Amino acid sequence: MNAHVWTSEQHRIDALAVWKVHYNYHRPHTAAGNRPPATRLHTGVTNVLASYN
Repeated sequence: MNAHVWTSEQHRIDALAVWKVHYNYHRPHTAAGNRPPATRLHTGVTNVLASYN
């Protein structure tokens, strides 16, 4: 289990936003044929972060 102490509510919100992009657009899921869930969308996505710090 990973634990993290957030320094503020805004810090937590910002980190969650980055995590959601990674989870939905970059991380492979076995249920989606080892592709990210966003590949199942019928629309193109052009505003996805290519990398994050």
